[in-house]
Amino acid sequence: MRVAAVLLITFLLVGLWHGAHYNFLLLGLWHGSWMVIYTFGVPLVPRRLRSIPGGRYFAAFLHLIVVLLPGAVMFREVSLSRVWQHFAQNPFANTQEEMITATIVFGMLFVVASPLWLAMVLEKHVLPKIRHKQWFLPLQTTVWGVEAAAIFLFYRGSASDFIYFQF
Repeated sequence: MRVAAVLLITFLLVGLWHGAHYNFLLLGLWHGSWMVIYTFGVPLVPRRLRSIPGGRYFAAFLHLIVVLLPGAVMFREVSLSRVWQHFAQNPFANTQEEMITATIVFGMLFVVASPLWLAMVLEKHVLPKIRHKQWFLPLQTTVWGVEAAAIFLFYRGSASDFIYFQF
């Protein structure tokens, strides 16, 4: 129980660090509660179930849907009644604009997740087969050079406020 208390207090402090408003405390309590659930729940999952191929990626996806997206609502909404309204409404009884917004958000999630999935496939299946070829090192350094050039090319020179200064 001591570990659970420490986790909850830590995440409540993390919530307070974001701001002295109850939505941030709720956010800290939300994430702290899930950390307690993970800490005590994951060891109870049978080893066979934990070793399912792709299980970690599925678990990360579930974490995104179940923990992070509701947490984002708690982070942005300053009214508890609005937070409750978001979670209490039927997700399929929305206006056309809300459905379009949800489609865009899930499309963006797919776009963001696709390079990660591609990197996983490359790391597990392609790189072990080509890592020892003679052309691999020149290819790798060329890719790094293109990435460095892209960073310099797309760097924004104008200063913008850090996200936490915008609240």
